[in-house]
Amino acid sequence: MASSAAAAAPATARALGRPLGSRQVRAAFVDYFATQHGHRHVPSAPLIPHGDKSLLFTNAGMNQFKSHFLDPKAAPYPSAVTVQRCVRAGGKHNDLDNVGYTPRHHTFFEMLGNFSFGAYDKRAAIRLAWEFLTEVLQLPRDHLKVSVLDSDREAFEIWTAVMGLPAASVARLSAADNWWSMGDVGPCGPCTEIFWDHGSNDPNQWLEVWNVVFMEHYSRGGTGPNAQLDRLDVPCIDTGMGLERILSVLDGSFDNYATDVFAPLVAAVRGAATNPAADPALAKVIADHTKAALFLLTDGVIPSAVHRGYVLRKIIRRATRAASVLGVPTPLADLAAPHVLDMYPADAFPDLHARIGQTAEILRAEDAAFRALLARADRAVNQYVRGGTAPVDRVVPGDVAFDMHASLGFPLDVVEWLARDRGWSVDTVRAQELMEAHRIASGASPTGEATVDAPVPAEASAVKVAAPAAAAGTQFVGYDTLETEATVTAIVSTPDTAVETDAAKNKRTSGSKKSKSAAADPTLVVLVDRTPFYALGGGQVPDVGRVGVTSPDGTLTWYPATGAATPSGPGIAISRDPATGTFPSLAPGSRLTAEVDAATRHRTAAHHSATHLLHRALRDVLGPHVVQAGSHVDASRLTFDFTHTAALTAAQLIAVQSRANALAADDSATAITHEPIEAARARGAAMVFGDRYPDGDVRVVGIGPDTLELCAGTHVARARDAFPVIVLSDRSVAAGTRRVEAVAGLAAEQRIAAMQATLAAAASAGLGAEAAASPDAMRARVETMVRQTKDSARSVTSMVNAVASAELVVGATDHLAPNVRVEHVDPAMDPTYVRRRTAVVQDRLRRGEIVVMTYRTLVTAFVHTAGTGRVSARDVVQRVATALGGRGGGGGTVYLATAKVGGDDAGPGRATWNEVVCEALGM
Repeated sequence: MASSAAAAAPATARALGRPLGSRQVRAAFVDYFATQHGHRHVPSAPLIPHGDKSLLFTNAGMNQFKSHFLDPKAAPYPSAVTVQRCVRAGGKHNDLDNVGYTPRHHTFFEMLGNFSFGAYDKRAAIRLAWEFLTEVLQLPRDHLKVSVLDSDREAFEIWTAVMGLPAASVARLSAADNWWSMGDVGPCGPCTEIFWDHGSNDPNQWLEVWNVVFMEHYSRGGTGPNAQLDRLDVPCIDTGMGLERILSVLDGSFDNYATDVFAPLVAAVRGAATNPAADPALAKVIADHTKAALFLLTDGVIPSAVHRGYVLRKIIRRATRAASVLGVPTPLADLAAPHVLDMYPADAFPDLHARIGQTAEILRAEDAAFRALLARADRAVNQYVRGGTAPVDRVVPGDVAFDMHASLGFPLDVVEWLARDRGWSVDTVRAQELMEAHRIASGASPTGEATVDAPVPAEASAVKVAAPAAAAGTQFVGYDTLETEATVTAIVSTPDTAVETDAAKNKRTSGSKKSKSAAADPTLVVLVDRTPFYALGGGQVPDVGRVGVTSPDGTLTWYPATGAATPSGPGIAISRDPATGTFPSLAPGSRLTAEVDAATRHRTAAHHSATHLLHRALRDVLGPHVVQAGSHVDASRLTFDFTHTAALTAAQLIAVQSRANALAADDSATAITHEPIEAARARGAAMVFGDRYPDGDVRVVGIGPDTLELCAGTHVARARDAFPVIVLSDRSVAAGTRRVEAVAGLAAEQRIAAMQATLAAAASAGLGAEAAASPDAMRARVETMVRQTKDSARSVTSMVNAVASAELVVGATDHLAPNVRVEHVDPAMDPTYVRRRTAVVQDRLRRGEIVVMTYRTLVTAFVHTAGTGRVSARDVVQRVATALGGRGGGGGTVYLATAKVGGDDAGPGRATWNEVVCEALGM
């Protein structure tokens, strides 16, 4: 239920002389539920939801317990308590625009929660919440009010008859306020909320403190009166109380930004600001956003152009923008990191402290890059609004805003910010239309916030992942064997159709490859009691192989199969029989033979082991700041992402490869142990940046004497089975994150053979017999040829520049009007000349002049906007190209644009060009 701040605060903890800070409240909450009431203390899940594609970020304490609510009997503990890190930014749960301007909106926050998976009922949940608030935190009872669902008589009776609250203190509200669900399909139920009352009889003026949800029902679809509800056999409890909000109640400020998890950083930002006239709320924006950025970076989110990375980049850029308006010169990482570390201690947030070097460096790089972009954009916008052609309505036209985006790289929201600073607005509707047209023309995929939070459709999740709760657990035997007999325990999903379509049959019989637009082949996904198939995890692709099923007449049929990750554990995805196009007839209890392809598994295992060797090699060569940030492992290659801010030099790449091969040459057996995660940490086991690990024992893999990592993947028996390791490339994938690509084992041997064959072919093709016979001679010959080629290129470039700079074009020039000319470049000229001539014409363009250059099938327009009215270069080339059967352009700017026309390679004749240009210009 929404609530707002109210009048003067009554006596609370601060006024009573017993202030409680964030550390004390976290500790008290965990102690109350774990020590005093037997709940399992479960650590906070990462901000990247594990195995939940319906969420962009972890945004509630219950996220990591979804599977327990769906199947309470299978939960590993009957009750739990957490202090969960949360982020709400992007998609449906988006508080960005309100941050800093209200006392309680944030992107990053902590949620205190206690949960029951059948351990206790509604009465116990209410009693636990009330006792914690009134006895542990000692909040005055007369300032607490509650709400219940209007039809939930049981909750009303508990509050009034059992807990002793007067009926006037219990508001009975509709389902719009007091009903909670995981979605249209899934567990749901009424809730009761506890509020701080400032002295108003209006529930809308109460401040919500705690929400206690009673998951009593399961919804099969529908909403409101049309909801199809079933009573759950095992009711559950889900509660949530925002740490920042309860702190604001305890200290009497009722402002989250005045609490000890914000105030020091807000004060530091205000102290660094040099613009006293700026909006004071911007200091809160910076405090919130920089803190959120550091926690997101800690959990493995990297700034990028899509999905979570896009939202993180947007958060950082909003902070940088606020810093520029406030006049904060200090890099945000340097300003925020020390205070964030002080506010969030190492004993409660070890990863934040351990990774601050990498996270602060990434934040620093993003901040610096956006400050530079803002400076360039500020100059461009200022130049436009002060120019003589700016419209009098003080609206930046959409085509101009698009030009700034397409040609100068300025995001549209940046142009809006800077225009607004000058009292202008932007025609964003037109700009968005042009951006969408440009995206379609370029074949790019849409990116950004509109695509980052697409939930799994209810019908898809119900059909595809609704494995029966009673299905037995699956034992993975693939570490020890590649073949096993198994029994089907559940059918997870069935093919979309049991009848093979003609198109599918033709593709199967012709052996044609599946196009990018083709739908994935349907599969039958089953759970079995034991499987050798490794499912997707840790960057390793699923195993491939086959499944054998014996029919009632004794015929054994083999079906292609792969490992499949399902919500209920590792499964097997079975494809059609290649010969008949049919699927096996399977049901719970059916027997089958599961067999993994050995060659593919061994090559994949070599690459997975090589990622461990490369991880160690990178740390040895570059330093201990290197942390794994992701990987991809299959039979053909591996990629390994790691935290590092600079490109690797050639010498560093050679050193990394040499070190990895030295590790791979070791003859000791791979050592695998299972031990508590703290014991693994103590032994120095490496962990993946942002990954979540189980509470119990973890699998620790040691390949050779010098590597030790937490890993559930498959590996070689000895380090030498991954030898040799060849590093193929190094590139940046995000700010502060690099990616190396490599091959190992048999794949590396094959790559070496291919490289040798290529060198031999190159030598015999033109380097001479001596070079082909000797690598040293080949290198000397190549160096000589490169030197000669560069000398020739310099000579050609010099001549081309001289010719292109001449007053007359190589070809013909027609003056269609005093300020309009067409330069017809000779089709025999090299494209280098055209590029140089383009630069010359653009540089020499006079006020009010329009120049059109033609070359083969290309047309380029140059427009000096001063004195030319509303005509734009883009409009000119689009009209010309369309008239001559071309694609109509789509790119370019109002000043310079190029398009391609139709026809043969020589292009239209001179007269045709002139005629069409005249029509395009309305002459």
